[in-house]
Amino acid sequence: MKNPYAKVIAELQKDQDWRTIVFSIAQFAPSAVLKAIKDIGTKDEPAWKKECRDLVKAGERLMAIKLWREKENIGLKEAKDAVEAL
Repeated sequence: MKNPYAKVIAELQKDQDWRTIVFSIAQFAPSAVLKAIKDIGTKDEPAWKKECRDLVKAGERLMAIKLWREKENIGLKEAKDAVEAL
């Protein structure tokens, strides 16, 4: 069964501040939001993002930040914030 929220999730993924949007609507449909949060970041995710998650779980946060910086071509603070949000 296709996720009925797939279109909304795709739009949220485009927006850098999607977490704010999701949490602001959580009060109206908590179960749908929880499912959407679970789905975000797991489908069509590049292998390097999964590698970053695995690095964080293994306690290698600095390596995850380095990998994120290389792949996204962003600054240290942005990469650190992204990795901490995993």
